[in-house]
Amino acid sequence: MWGRFTERARVAVWRAKDEATSLGAGAIGAEHLFLALLHDPESVASRALQECAVTADTLRKEVLARVKPSANASPEEMHFTPRFKHVLECAYQAAWDLNNNYIGTEHLLLGTLKSEGSLGAMVLRDAGIEYAAALERVRNLRDSLAQQSSDGD
Repeated sequence: MWGRFTERARVAVWRAKDEATSLGAGAIGAEHLFLALLHDPESVASRALQECAVTADTLRKEVLARVKPSANASPEEMHFTPRFKHVLECAYQAAWDLNNNYIGTEHLLLGTLKSEGSLGAMVLRDAGIEYAAALERVRNLRDSLAQQSSDGD
């Protein structure tokens, strides 16, 4: 399953476990994945958010203000919640829609936005970021990165 994920996307998924553990969660949820995405300022997801004029720090504070900490975590037995799995399904769909054969942080961001009811989606929408705008930013960034790559040849 993880073979199509970029290194940064894999790091975000595994960092989500650290986020869940630090918040005392009993399972790894979509909100933990969203928090993990905010860690890497060089990722396409972070760059897209920066272009939407929101900071990772602001989004992180908003998520943490809404998360209900728990004291019954068992890090060895953590599993992904159904909402987390739904975000991954939406990320796969976003990659398909963009004709990408990989899953990157940008797809995880789009999957978060597409997953109705996820805390990350709510926080992003409250910050004025809708799926269509994020998709446009991702496309522009991808085109810009491709252009930079071809300019270096």
